[in-house]
Amino acid sequence: PWAAPALFVAALTAGALLGTAGLALPWVEPLTAASVLALGLVLAVPRACSAGAGLALAAAAGLWHGVAHTGGEAVPLSFLGGLALTTAGLHGAGMALARHLAARDGGNPAALHWLGILAAGTGAALTATA
Repeated sequence: PWAAPALFVAALTAGALLGTAGLALPWVEPLTAASVLALGLVLAVPRACSAGAGLALAAAAGLWHGVAHTGGEAVPLSFLGGLALTTAGLHGAGMALARHLAARDGGNPAALHWLGILAAGTGAALTATA
C-alpha cells in the first residue's frame, strides 16, 4: 500500500529539483489540479485502474506537483527537504485515516469511497479554476 505514496514523494522531489533547475512543464496548474481529481476517482471507484496505471499516475502527479511548488525558481535545499517530509507526512496521515476507517467499518470501503468523492469534487473545482 505504500508504493504509490512513496513514488509520489520521490517524483515530487525530482520535480522540485527539476523546477529549481529551470524546467518548465506545460499546463502545470491545470494538470496538478486534475491529479487531485484523478486521485479522488481512483479512491472512489474500486479497481478504477491497474496497479501499474496507479503507479504511473502517482509518478506523473508527483512530478507536476514538484515543479508547481518551485514555480521554476531556485529554492533552498531546506525547502526541498521540508516539502518532501511534509508530503510524506500528509500521505502517512491519509493512509492512517484510511486504515482507521476500514477497521472501524469492518473492512467496508464506504468511507473511503466517500472520501474519494470529496477529493474528486475538490479536484474538479480546482481544475475548473486553474
